[in-house]
Amino acid sequence: MLLTIYLTLMLRKIPLVLTLFLMGLGFNSQAQDDATIYADAVRFMESDEFDLAVEAFGYIPDYRDSNYRSVISAMLSHKFRNTPLDKFLDFKGAPEAGDLFNYWLGRIQLKRFQLADAEVSFNAFLNDVQYKEGFEDYKKEAHSKLTIIQSASDKMVISPFESPINSKFADLPGALLGNGERLVFMSDRNSEGHFEIYKTDKGVYGWLAPEIISSTKIPAEVLNVLNVKESLMFFDPDNKHLQTVELTDAGWNVNEDLDLPFLKDAHHIYMNRYSTRVIFSKEVDGKGLDLYESFKLRSTGDWMEPTPISGLVNSNFNEDYPYMTDDRKRLYFSSNRPGGLGKADIYYVEIDPETNLWGKPINAGIPVNSVDDDISFSMTSEKVGLISSDRIHSTGDLDLFVVEVKD
Repeated sequence: MLLTIYLTLMLRKIPLVLTLFLMGLGFNSQAQDDATIYADAVRFMESDEFDLAVEAFGYIPDYRDSNYRSVISAMLSHKFRNTPLDKFLDFKGAPEAGDLFNYWLGRIQLKRFQLADAEVSFNAFLNDVQYKEGFEDYKKEAHSKLTIIQSASDKMVISPFESPINSKFADLPGALLGNGERLVFMSDRNSEGHFEIYKTDKGVYGWLAPEIISSTKIPAEVLNVLNVKESLMFFDPDNKHLQTVELTDAGWNVNEDLDLPFLKDAHHIYMNRYSTRVIFSKEVDGKGLDLYESFKLRSTGDWMEPTPISGLVNSNFNEDYPYMTDDRKRLYFSSNRPGGLGKADIYYVEIDPETNLWGKPINAGIPVNSVDDDISFSMTSEKVGLISSDRIHSTGDLDLFVVEVKD
C-alpha cells in the first residue's frame, strides 16, 4: 500500500521509461507479497489452523485458488463452522478442486458428525487417488479417519448441558455431586482467560443460575477442582496446596490442607478416592506435557517421589487431564498426538494384570471425540461422565457435555 501511494505521487515528476521501470518494481513487489501471504495461508491450512487460514486467504481472494481454500478453511474453522455446505459443493468439478475435493468434503462432514456421508467421501477420495503419487499424507489421514468412523459407538449419547450452564466463553468440568443434583464447574465468562469456580443446583425446571463460590482468578493451565469420594478438592494455585473443601451457603470452608511440593509444576491433577495416589501432568524440558504419579506410603504417610506414568502413555506430544476409574483398571487422558480425529482427543489405557503396566493408548472414538478439542473426561457414576469440548454443537468456546452410557 505504501509503495502504491509513493508511486502515484512520483509518476508526474519522472521520465516515462523510469516510470514504467518503477511500476514494474511495484507489481513485482505486490506479486511477491501475494505469494508470501498465500504460502502462509496454505501452511496454516495444512496444519489445521483454519481460523488463521481464513484470515490470510481473505487478503488475497483473487490469488490462485484462494477462494476455494478459504471456503474449506471457513467450514473447518471455529468462527465460520456453520457456513452452508452448498458454498463448498459449488466447487465440485471446478479445476481448483482437483483430486482433494472428496478428502476435504469428508473432513467437513466429519466435523458436522455426518458420519455416513464422511465415510462415503473418504472412500471416494481413496479410490480417486489409488494409483496416483503425491497424496501419501492425505491417504494416511483418510484411512485414520475411516478407522475411527467405522468404530464409532452407538452405546453412548453426548449432550451439552443446557443454559444457563454453558456460555459463549470457556466452561470446564469440575464435579457432579449429590447424585448428580449439584454441579461444580469452572468458567471464564467474567474475565476471558481467567477462571472462577461456580456451583449450580438442579431445580424443578432445570439447572439454576450458577453462583461463584471462588472468585480466585485461575489460569486454565492450572485449573483443578476434583471430586474425591463425594468430597470437593481444590488445588490452590497460589500456595500450591491441595485443599479439601466443604460447600456452604457462604462459599466454602477448608477442612484439610495438603502441602505436596512436587505439585508446584503440576498442570492438571487426578486424586484417587482414598487420597493415596495422585496423577498429574507437567511440562518436561519444554517439550510438552507428560503424566507423572506419586503414591502415599501407608507405613509413614509420606509421598513417594513422582515418576513418569508406566507403560506407553507418554509421548512426544501433550498428555493432560488424567482420570483413573475407581477399579484402577483404566486411565483416561487427553492428547494431541497424531492419529486422532483432530485437535486434542480423549484416550484411555488399560492395565496389564501380568506386568502391572498401562497398555497401548486407545482413542476413545466417536461420539466422545470430535475433530475439535475434547478434554477433561471423568466419570461421575457407572454410566454418566463429563467432558469439555468446543465441537460444532457448542455455544461458543469450550462447553460442558454429559456422556451417558446406554444399556
